[in-house]
Amino acid sequence: MELIKPKYRIRCEFGVCKNFANMTIKHSRLGIGGALNICSECAKGLMDLLKNEFKTAKKEEVVKADEDVETKKTPKSTKNKSE
Repeated sequence: MELIKPKYRIRCEFGVCKNFANMTIKHSRLGIGGALNICSECAKGLMDLLKNEFKTAKKEEVVKADEDVETKKTPKSTKNKSE
């Protein structure tokens, strides 16, 4: 993916925003028709949502890892009973 400046005045394509886009998000495998033109206000809002989502996902992973450590049973002694 790459972030490029639009060559022309294009409206933000994010929801019902009426601002002009000042950045275009383009994936390398798609043509310009697959790009998303977005203004800085919408980009900031999207960035905040994504940050919160990844923070939540990371916290859930940490909690799950803690639960996995707690549920693991310690191995019993390997001493032979005949001894």
